[in-house]
Amino acid sequence: MENYRIVATMRYLFVLILFVCCNYSCTSPPVDVEEIREEVVEVERYTSFVDQFSGTTGAHTFPGATLPFGMVQVSPETGIERVNRSSGYQLSDSTFFGFTHTHLNRKPVTDLGNLLSMAGNSKKGEIKHAGKTFSSFSHTKEKAEPGYYSVHLNDFKIRAEATSTKRVGLHKYTFPADSNSFLSFDLGFANNQVKPKATVFTIAGDSLITGFRELTGLVANYKIYFAIQVSKPWKDYKMYRNGFAVGRPKITKGVNTKLVLNYSMDKGENLLVKVGFSYVNIEGAINNIQQEIPHWDFDLIRKAALGVWEEELSKMKVTSSDTLSKKLFYTGIYQNLLSPVVCSDFDGSYNNYQKGNVNPAKWQNDQYCTFPLTQISNSGFTLLTILNPTKANEISTSILDYYVMKGRLPENTLFGRELHKKRKFSAVSILSEAYLKGIGDFDVEKAYQTIKSQARKYDNYVGMNKPVIIGNKKSTKPGINTVDHSYLNWCVAAYAGALNRDNDYLNYLGKSTSYLSDFDTVSGFIVEGEEKQLKQALVAANWLPFSSIEKSWENTFGIKHDFAGLVNIIGGSENFNIKLDSFFYVKPATSSDSLISSFPGLYNHLNPRVQHMPFLYDFAGTPWKTQELVRKIMITFYPINFGIKNNESDYSQLMSWYVFGSLGFYPVNPSDGLYFFGSPSFEKVSIELDEDKKLDIIANNVSRENKYIQAVFLNGKRYRKPYITHKDLILGGVLEFQMGDQPNKNWDLELEAIPPSPSIEVATLMK
Repeated sequence: MENYRIVATMRYLFVLILFVCCNYSCTSPPVDVEEIREEVVEVERYTSFVDQFSGTTGAHTFPGATLPFGMVQVSPETGIERVNRSSGYQLSDSTFFGFTHTHLNRKPVTDLGNLLSMAGNSKKGEIKHAGKTFSSFSHTKEKAEPGYYSVHLNDFKIRAEATSTKRVGLHKYTFPADSNSFLSFDLGFANNQVKPKATVFTIAGDSLITGFRELTGLVANYKIYFAIQVSKPWKDYKMYRNGFAVGRPKITKGVNTKLVLNYSMDKGENLLVKVGFSYVNIEGAINNIQQEIPHWDFDLIRKAALGVWEEELSKMKVTSSDTLSKKLFYTGIYQNLLSPVVCSDFDGSYNNYQKGNVNPAKWQNDQYCTFPLTQISNSGFTLLTILNPTKANEISTSILDYYVMKGRLPENTLFGRELHKKRKFSAVSILSEAYLKGIGDFDVEKAYQTIKSQARKYDNYVGMNKPVIIGNKKSTKPGINTVDHSYLNWCVAAYAGALNRDNDYLNYLGKSTSYLSDFDTVSGFIVEGEEKQLKQALVAANWLPFSSIEKSWENTFGIKHDFAGLVNIIGGSENFNIKLDSFFYVKPATSSDSLISSFPGLYNHLNPRVQHMPFLYDFAGTPWKTQELVRKIMITFYPINFGIKNNESDYSQLMSWYVFGSLGFYPVNPSDGLYFFGSPSFEKVSIELDEDKKLDIIANNVSRENKYIQAVFLNGKRYRKPYITHKDLILGGVLEFQMGDQPNKNWDLELEAIPPSPSIEVATLMK
């Protein structure tokens, strides 16, 4: 990949934001395209370190063109075998079916891959599979960079390219000479065979097509509206309904509709296509095109998209000669800026997602309806509070708006529909984190009452393995486990404390220690309800099923808000260390061959619920063990598993972990604003903060061998805590690590006490 980046002058950035409208909804004056192009210069760029093909071997990632949090993702659909392709793409594939426009980097979601677009000609006649035209392609003639994707279609000798703004995809097809060239649009195409309920194509002019696709599956009855504008009027067209040609009607409706535009193309001639989307109406899709791409300069939009990504990625400037580590680092940031996705139109219109009621409303900021919150609530959102607190505030506000409209907080939503029935509360954690970090520019009281209401509601559902009784009826709704319930109440307590609501603070702080009642002194684990006696018997027999062992560890060390209390009930720091050592280094009698791990023990880095555990030695007085573990994971796990051949992994969470690991700290409890030290891996990282502040993280004498922290300095003064606070971090300055090849086992003696323990505080108050 060429080694340059788009550097924008202040005028270029200003025009880029107004003209392309990539960062915020706004209106824009007419702009001279040539004026902008003159101010683009080429130098080294951080986007060159992003690998968009990372994770495409099974982690459900897509390599296509999009912007940070963009509504549209123009990405290829590949492979004859269409199952297990929720992202549409597998690196092992060699067949190209076209571009679709909605994708997510997340666990399998089947309701995406909307509006398939394909170009072709008569070079090899009709090349089809299951009624779909396709072409072979080679990865040697494929390219992806942030905001851009291209591929050569071998069978048609056509080059297909794609770039995007926030709400509009822009295609470019370069044809050979052929009087029988075509461009097709297919609304019947579906990822993993999930067919639509209804589709419509409308010929709205000699170069404009509109329509919608009504979904089934997880988001049944939901409509996605689109507008298509082509740079050259077609010479003829043909409509299809359910696989049969229906001639040249102006409107075609059906479950499976398709439109083919016919062209006569000269050698090297380009055909450009704008595809705008809206979740409100067709007028919104048309307006999105008019406002975001009012011209046909493909290269300008491509460079503008690259400039937007460069602006985001360059907020963390790495100094290192380790190219692979830099690729992992910047790919991690890239992956975490792909979701959640914007669902409001350019003019602020937003669908409130109430059944049978569109009622578009206009909002000041971008609104989001697709929330993969379980992915971002571990560390992804926390990363955003550092990189882009304005965007973090928008997301927090949108979560609260969702509650106002739907009467509940989102968890894992797609187009405003909840995908999972399990009771979680990632939104509570995010709202609490945003407020406690001072970035929540929302109705503070409304947010507080919202999370209180959520906590009261879950009081009836505690215990995943217990029958839930409400009144005199047994509920069929799943519960939440004690650990999650305790953390939920801690988030409310922390929020209440910041508001000086003393009674609420004490009430919810007490509830946050409810996990203590399920701690089993015989097995040494948190065990719920009826499981306790069985687990005690199995422990006595020195045998437990592997899944049960793994779950026990996950529950017990999931107490992210009260590790001081957990250290205490386990029997102090020495016993806590022994227990952690056994988790990482002692192979269980019943183990799983499917674990992707760098350790002989139980630790599985693909499980997001245990990814904080390497940092727990910081709580037990042995921080050098954390430093050793973190560096081992970064060196041995990530390069080998860069593709992550596991379709159940939360890829963005894996990559945000790597970003924090490289910086040298990690948010064990995302909401408390504390980042516990690990082992920094780069010589220097400069972080651009709000208000023109900057934080330089310097690791003196760092190398693969020199992974142990000898001392820490903040702005030249000796720093004696095992963590840095968010408040200290965003003030900027210099965080300096002295590194060495041997553990400094005296370093912990200089450290101040770890944060106060809710359980110890409650016990003290009860005396």
